[in-house]
Amino acid sequence: MLEFDAWQRCETIKHFINWRLPDPDGHLLDIGGYPGRMRAMMPQHRWVICDPLVDAAGEQLRGSATALPFADGAFDLAVSLDVLEHIPPEERFAAVEEMVRVSRIGIVISFPYRHPLVEAAERSVCDAYSLLHDGKDHPWLAEHAQRALPDYQAIAEHLASFGGQVGIFDVGSIQRWLYLQMLDLILELLPGSFEFAKELDRYYQEKLYIYEFKPLSYRKILLHLFSEEEPLSLKLVEPNYEEEVTADMEFYREVTLGLLKLMMRKPEPKPVEPPPVEETMEEKVDLSEPVEEETMEVVEASMEEEALAEELFTEPEPEPEVMEEEEPPEEVKQEESHVIPPVFEIDPAPEYVARLEQSLQLWEETYAATLQEMTHAQEWRNRLEQRADFKFYKRMMRLVGSKIEP
Repeated sequence: MLEFDAWQRCETIKHFINWRLPDPDGHLLDIGGYPGRMRAMMPQHRWVICDPLVDAAGEQLRGSATALPFADGAFDLAVSLDVLEHIPPEERFAAVEEMVRVSRIGIVISFPYRHPLVEAAERSVCDAYSLLHDGKDHPWLAEHAQRALPDYQAIAEHLASFGGQVGIFDVGSIQRWLYLQMLDLILELLPGSFEFAKELDRYYQEKLYIYEFKPLSYRKILLHLFSEEEPLSLKLVEPNYEEEVTADMEFYREVTLGLLKLMMRKPEPKPVEPPPVEETMEEKVDLSEPVEEETMEVVEASMEEEALAEELFTEPEPEPEVMEEEEPPEEVKQEESHVIPPVFEIDPAPEYVARLEQSLQLWEETYAATLQEMTHAQEWRNRLEQRADFKFYKRMMRLVGSKIEP
């Protein structure tokens, strides 16, 4: 959801390219840069993207960093942003050599590097992600741990063996990177947090990015220029420490207030249709009405039926005693013995009411359970709508070759 990490490295690489290629219409290769964030940020240059995930036509093709399908010196510059750590360690030198081969001026690469604090920060994010996603691995940090982060000094020494100049730059405060990554996990769980995330990204770009160029950093940027005619004197900004603390304090305040507003906001009520109920001869329930009215109607019906049953089956009051009549003849007694007895020998009203109450109770329990399941499903959908819907959106934009809006 938060775009600070990808924006940070792309913005920094953009400044390196502008410094070395100030004129437009440069020819650049972006290795592992699909779907094309650098191309969108610097449209004045001609970009070719080489990535194993390419699935659309255009100035891009599917390929491997260790065997680039291009001629020697085919591009002015080759760039690779946070790709080296995803390549097996034994193939990293080969990937760097391929970048050098296809470039005329030099290469620019960025990657999180091997350092105890960097590794500890990534483990913390992985643990939090696993806790929130039922033990699943983080989609891209898990591979960092599996393949080990690159040794930036070894990479720099290997580049220096080809001649020219190699500059090493720090980008991204470790503690700020960790804080924002943890914040990103929280925002993904809060419905309606997409706009708030965009506000935080804007604040980062305008007020915090300038303080990201000092050790200890989360990533290194290596700039290799093949020529030694012009000394590599590029120096990044060194801002005032007090101003940085002030910007951080303001940012923490905005984050806290924004999270509180999201957590205190009441979700908009959504109509939930009651589940279908099987109708019987004894119970007819109209589910098109609200639940409370249904319950009142059933209760009123049961009271009316109970009163009717009492009228029908309650024994009449005994009549006043009369003088005993003479015993009828034997024949009359025999005829009376053939008279059909009453259909109900006991009062049936309590049994009917009990069955009605039992059916009503069963329906209420079924409705409550179904309503609870639907509520859980809606909550889960709200949690996933930002991430899942945006992934589908990006997929569709890639297929039609359109620009992806964050």
